[in-house]
Amino acid sequence: METLTRSPHDATREAAPTQEHVLLEGPHSRRKELWLVLRAVRDFIAGFRVLHFVGPCVTVFGSARYTESHPYYTVARDLGAALARLGFTVMTGGGPGLMEAANRGAREAGGRSANQGR
Repeated sequence: METLTRSPHDATREAAPTQEHVLLEGPHSRRKELWLVLRAVRDFIAGFRVLHFVGPCVTVFGSARYTESHPYYTVARDLGAALARLGFTVMTGGGPGLMEAANRGAREAGGRSANQGR
């Protein structure tokens, strides 16, 4: 009886291609290259339109590993509140920990917060 052994890399090869894989897989026809460029331009325009209405903002990134009980969580929350009181929108990556704290501080201070979480 024959035993089949699978490499850990087999799963990667069988997975459906992502947008990054399509872009990086090599030369494409001119039509496909044009399509990829037009989609990228569309995404940039859509992103800038959204950011246009955000106003002046400060981006806060930080560790997701800090919980509410950690002193840095309090610092990030206070920072978010201070930025909001100065009129800035607080923008984060949308993750937990310090980014959550900055968003929370901005909201509690009556300011605006935006996150890029997916």
